[in-house]
This record gives sequence, structure tokens and C-alpha cells, in this order.
Amino acid sequence: MVQRTTIITIISVFGLTLFLVFLFLIQKAAWKQENDALKTELDSLKTSSQNLALEFEEKVEQRRISDSLMHRKVYDNYFDAYDAQNFRLYALYKDTERRYGSTSSLARAFNIENSNSIKSNSVLGEMWYIIPVKGVHFVEKKQTWTSIAKKYYHNLNDSTLLKTFNKELKPNRFVIVPFN
Repeated sequence: MVQRTTIITIISVFGLTLFLVFLFLIQKAAWKQENDALKTELDSLKTSSQNLALEFEEKVEQRRISDSLMHRKVYDNYFDAYDAQNFRLYALYKDTERRYGSTSSLARAFNIENSNSIKSNSVLGEMWYIIPVKGVHFVEKKQTWTSIAKKYYHNLNDSTLLKTFNKELKPNRFVIVPFN
């Protein structure tokens, strides 16, 4: 014969199981609503993400085209030292190693025909020069002097001009591009 405590335990377990099933059925509808709302939000986030990715790709492509046109324009730029009508770009050059004793020797070093287009001044015992230049370049990661020279010069040996004019090559900074 089954003992009374065993019957009470079986009935209690059965009652608890029924109670848990009842609670599950009550919450099931709320969980389904919450799940549907989360799926809808996830779908809208996916759509937004795809739209942002497309926008980003378009902007990157526009930037590539713009950079390419700018590089081509600077690449084709030449310096006419006797043309006073056209705009020129100038840069400051500090002769820290005192390699150049005059503007004419500096003009020869940077392939500038008319040394009168270079202005010089001594500031606190250091020589500073204002030199006409071809352009400026924004350095990106993993770029080298040679890779920059390919964009602006016909002769890759002119990358030595970049090294001479600019002290260092660091990403996210501008370097001066002297005439070749």
C-alpha cells in the first residue's frame, strides 16, 4: 500500500507542475510580443546599417576620385619662375644643417630656375627660406617617400627632394612636395 506522504508528494509535484505550466502560458504571449518587437528593431537596425555602409562606400569613392584628380593636378603642375600672374604655393624651409649658403645654391638643390623667387631671412641665427613648391600631400598609413613620389613626379629619383625638404614622414600629417 502506498503511504500517505508519497501521495501528498505526488499531488504536490503535480500541482506545482500545473502551476508552472499556467505561468508559462500566461507569459508566452508577452514573450512573443517582446520577441516580435526585438525582431522588428533588429530589422530596422540592419536596414540602417546597410544604408550607412552604402553612404560610406559612396563617400570613399568620391574621396578617391577627388584625391586622384588633385594628385593629377599637382603631378602636372610646373613652375614658371618668371610668371607673376599665376598663383603659386610657397612653403617655409629651415636650413638646420646649413647646407645652403645662398638662395642660388638652394634654388639649384630644389630645381628652381630663378633664385630671385626664393626669399631668405635669418631668425635667431637660423636661416629660413620661403620657397615655391609644387603642393602638399596628406600622408596616410604605410606610405613611403617613393609611393608619394609616384603620385607627383615623373622621375622617382625625385623622392630625395621630398626627404630633403621634409624632416620626417608620419601618418596623418602633411608633407611639402617641392618641384622636380
